[in-house]
Amino acid sequence: MKILVKFTLLALALCSSLLAAKEVKVSSPDGKLIFTINDQAEVPKYSVSFNGEQVIEPSRLGMVFKSGPYFDLGFNITDSNSKSVNTSWQQPWGERETITDHHNELQVTIAADRETVNTYAIYLYLGIWNTYEYS
Repeated sequence: MKILVKFTLLALALCSSLLAAKEVKVSSPDGKLIFTINDQAEVPKYSVSFNGEQVIEPSRLGMVFKSGPYFDLGFNITDSNSKSVNTSWQQPWGERETITDHHNELQVTIAADRETVNTYAIYLYLGIWNTYEYS
């Protein structure tokens, strides 16, 4: 009986952490590439799919610093914003005079008690650009 109670409590704890997890996505302008980030079990992870097939399995999102706390465990998604950009600009040299900048952008704020990190995922037709803003 005690084992059943312990198992039930463990299952409830796991389910509550899964239900509380947040997930946000951004796709390339043509919808073929999809970048997903979630905070399941307070471990930020990302994955990438192309044409409906996962090409990068869920992987930890974070950094390890030589000194100071790691950016890997105990973080949750606290905010996210997305935008789409479709502009062009003129360059004075090169094969093409007009350059098209068409991308979707996702800004995700990931926070823990000790710090906040903004991560940006920029989706272009040709790939992903990811950067961190650490504060």
